[in-house]
Amino acid sequence: MHEKLLLIFVVERETGIIVDFDVNTASMLTAKFIRSIFVGKNLITQIDEIKKSVQQNYLGDSAKAMIVASLVARQRLLDHIKSHEAQKNPSVPNAPKGAD
Repeated sequence: MHEKLLLIFVVERETGIIVDFDVNTASMLTAKFIRSIFVGKNLITQIDEIKKSVQQNYLGDSAKAMIVASLVARQRLLDHIKSHEAQKNPSVPNAPKGAD
């Protein structure tokens, strides 16, 4: 039975830079290696580079799951940024139907 893969990202919201990272692996060495793939990268603009680095450098069974989890984390960050921007700059309410 496999454990759930847990990736923990600490990301600067303003820049998208991953400043810290952790993963639940059995080996501290593996966790350190995987961390080196992510830390310092931009989760928003460097997702393709992150995916490529995981594919080329991590040969573990959880490589695909790590890529999927990274894409989910990226989308959550983008959604958070969008939501935060909408709260800062509320848009003009929609015109009533039939007003045009």
